[in-house]
Amino acid sequence: MANKKFWVGMLVMVLVFGMAVVGCDTGNNTQPNIYTVTFDADNGTPPVIQTVIEGSSATRPANPTREGHSFGYWFNEATDEEWDFETPVIADINLRAKWDLSDPITRDWEWIQIPHSPTKDSHEAYICKCCGEIAGRRDVPATPNFTWYGDGSAESFSIATPQSMFGFAHIVNGTAQEYGGPTRFNFDGRVIHLSKNIDLDSIPWTPIGDTSEIWNATFNGTFDGNGYAIVGLYVNRPDAVGNGLFGALPGIVENLFVSGAVVGRSTSGGLVGEPRGGIIRNTHAHVSVTSIDATAGGLVGFLNTGSIENSFATGDVSANRHAGGLVGSVLAGAVAAVFTPFFFLLLWRRKYAIIIQNENGEQLCVIKLRRGETLEIETLKRALGKHSENYHMPEEGIKWKIIQELKRRVTLQEK
Repeated sequence: MANKKFWVGMLVMVLVFGMAVVGCDTGNNTQPNIYTVTFDADNGTPPVIQTVIEGSSATRPANPTREGHSFGYWFNEATDEEWDFETPVIADINLRAKWDLSDPITRDWEWIQIPHSPTKDSHEAYICKCCGEIAGRRDVPATPNFTWYGDGSAESFSIATPQSMFGFAHIVNGTAQEYGGPTRFNFDGRVIHLSKNIDLDSIPWTPIGDTSEIWNATFNGTFDGNGYAIVGLYVNRPDAVGNGLFGALPGIVENLFVSGAVVGRSTSGGLVGEPRGGIIRNTHAHVSVTSIDATAGGLVGFLNTGSIENSFATGDVSANRHAGGLVGSVLAGAVAAVFTPFFFLLLWRRKYAIIIQNENGEQLCVIKLRRGETLEIETLKRALGKHSENYHMPEEGIKWKIIQELKRRVTLQEK
């Protein structure tokens, strides 16, 4: 009986041990991780995808082809480094083809002009003629226009386009002949009239009266803005002296608004860098002005001689020394009736009378506008009442732009 119990006990122990062994999972039967390696040839064809077991390496595919290019290698998009095909794969990877852009045999490069807007040629692109690849860009100046100048014998001239403004600067600075234009002329005794608002579109601007190469390349005439604006001024000459819309100015600038940005080494102003006896009157500059070294002013950089009348500036100004909201530094000259931004705010809120008249000079109605406001067509029609049916309406409304006059007359043509 004792032997029987012994063998029964042994059998139970064997069964329990066997169950324990069978129930133990060592993990050797777990499925391995699978990752994808994507090869993007960057040539317009669909990417090639490989599935790779974790810890294994990807297989190098056949080298792709691309017209006008030579294949270099595959690189990891995440690290921008060439991929080593001996590297174990432990995650999903995107590999992209690296192409050689310097093959002198299959690639033919040229600079091609890219028009940016109707007012300027903004830049050129370095383009491969066989495949259209763009390898670089560079800014180019706007094409200057000299037709307004004629033979230069007129007493007054009218400027209405950005290209003409660039032509004007080239004539004064003595660089017009490089563009097929006339020889240098300082416009002494002549008048330049602005007949429209001008947008320089942030094209790099060389000041009118740039004396960096020719000391006497100055503007000696009268520039009458007629209450119009020049916007988009962009002067970026961190190594040059005498920066602004005008550089050196023995002449006169009047009735003008200008906005934009000016950066120079020194003697930088929103409107004029250095008036050499020049006269500035009835002007407003809203320009960010920076002199890397010294002397920066919101309107004028360095007033050595000359005068400023009925003018103000509202832009930011910075320099290591000699920085002023209106003038950076004054050696000699007169400043009269200049306005602070607070006074300008009061002036801006003031209303001005717009007299609407017929072709015989007979007053039809009077409408008051604040500076900068536009008289909309519907407002004009309501003011004219039944008379509006007898006159042609202006196409885009009437923009108040006169700086000095308190009243402006607008003539409507009868139908």
